[in-house]
Amino acid sequence: MPQFETTFLLSQIFWVICRFVLLDAMISGIVFPMYRKVFQERDSALQTPLKKADEWASQAETLHRQLEQKNAALVQKNEACLKRLNQKYSEALESELISIEKKHQSALKQMFQKIEKEEQAALKNMSQYITAIYKEEK
Repeated sequence: MPQFETTFLLSQIFWVICRFVLLDAMISGIVFPMYRKVFQERDSALQTPLKKADEWASQAETLHRQLEQKNAALVQKNEACLKRLNQKYSEALESELISIEKKHQSALKQMFQKIEKEEQAALKNMSQYITAIYKEEK
């Protein structure tokens, strides 16, 4: 077999090395730059939407913070309004209760006076009736 002959071994090693050097030069000079260019274009094409997505995310976070601040301000405003309304209506209810209580007290007073008058009238009638009966018996 000719590939195992020692006379051609040195020349075969030389041509194998030359072919590998030539192949390496072609790959590193032609193929790798093409792949590098494709990868760079792909990276730049991906980076633009990623940057926009990051910008949108930061804008969304800013808007969310602003919304939370406005919501907190509205909650405080509503709580203050509720306090004022509660105080106002509690005062109104308290004054209404006082006026109702005064009305009831005056009505009770009038009733007791009426009952007292009727009691006195009944006692007077009773005493007249008893005296009339006592006079009839005599």
